[in-house]
Amino acid sequence: MLKLVSPGMAHKARHGGVRLHLWTEEAVRTAFHDLDVLGRTAAAGGFAVLVERQLSGIEIFVGRVRHPRLGVLVGIGPGGGDVEHEGAVRWQWGPVGPAEVAAVLPVGDAHAQAIAALVAAMESLDPQTIETNPVFLTDDGRAVVADALVETAEEMGARS
Repeated sequence: MLKLVSPGMAHKARHGGVRLHLWTEEAVRTAFHDLDVLGRTAAAGGFAVLVERQLSGIEIFVGRVRHPRLGVLVGIGPGGGDVEHEGAVRWQWGPVGPAEVAAVLPVGDAHAQAIAALVAAMESLDPQTIETNPVFLTDDGRAVVADALVETAEEMGARS
């Protein structure tokens, strides 16, 4: 898969900046050319084209928001394009462990533990917000982050 990466383009798929299922050399070359053109015309602040292994599995969203007075909220739900559906992501106050994950997402124990470990890793970074989408739940019980958007308090303050 190829992704357009740019500081001015947070949501790559929404802008056409992701190409999936590139199984031939010609497909990769065409996708790279298309992303290069898109980057030159639409990506403010420079860009790069990132090459990643095509993942498979169940796609979920895991996010974390730190509110200055209310504390930490953690969101878990369907990932990929489904995250945009209203009410699809369930938000709850942190901390979140395997039991809380299983209560909002019908996954097995191994996946619930892997998602809880991802949330714990987010806590250790302590950003203002972090969105991981998609996170692939693999057949062997892992939660593999394919893309993440991390924003610090300083970055969010600069935009307001």
